[in-house]
Amino acid sequence: EKAQTVIVTIPEGYTVKEIVDTLVDKYNLSSREELYDVIENYEFDYWFIKQLDENRSPDRKCRLEGYLYPDTYYYYSNASAVNIINKMLKSFALKMKQTFKNYKGCEGTYIEKINYLCETKCKMTFDEIVNLASIIQMETLYDVEYGHISSVLNNRLKNPRYETGGFLGCDATYYYIFQDDPPEELTAEILAVDDPYNTRKYKGLPPGPISNPTFLAINYAIFPESTKDYYFFAKKDGTNEFSKTLKE
Repeated sequence: EKAQTVIVTIPEGYTVKEIVDTLVDKYNLSSREELYDVIENYEFDYWFIKQLDENRSPDRKCRLEGYLYPDTYYYYSNASAVNIINKMLKSFALKMKQTFKNYKGCEGTYIEKINYLCETKCKMTFDEIVNLASIIQMETLYDVEYGHISSVLNNRLKNPRYETGGFLGCDATYYYIFQDDPPEELTAEILAVDDPYNTRKYKGLPPGPISNPTFLAINYAIFPESTKDYYFFAKKDGTNEFSKTLKE
């Protein structure tokens, strides 16, 4: 029997769980067990996975969260789990190359340029940049706001002595904690949950990314807009209101 071609679309900001559910339930590709085994354990030969594995937090919920690039993919119906996940990682690598290869601030390959930006400009690992980008991705419906949201989050991370105290306080991280059973609303009980992904309870970034962001969100994580804002809240239309102080 000849294998059919399956066209798979992975939306921006999907979590690994949503991607696996989509592959298995919607497109009938591979199996949950095989996909998760590959995601957690397979030794892929990519620079960003080697870096990630060296620095991985024991509290990280999912190893490859952040790196399964949202895109449209063509698979054979009998594709292996390794082949399926590898295509997404390959797409991620290609998008990073296209995004950073023309950066003029230093010489070298696109990987050297990314590492230079992370170390000297951001004082973060690349995985922390992807982590930050994954939050930026989930905190707005509109990519025109990525730069401003990145500015708020960067301000909070870099100035822990400000009134925000080094806490990101992002709602999006709660939905990641409860992704098996998403809450209707964020009650006081949910906001107090003791989980390392609770960015109101634990300072700084969560232990790993909370979605699979686009190259644009990653670019803005490295190059935020320059503002003095520390707060934003979502309005009814999905855009955000920004301010410098809580009182504002």
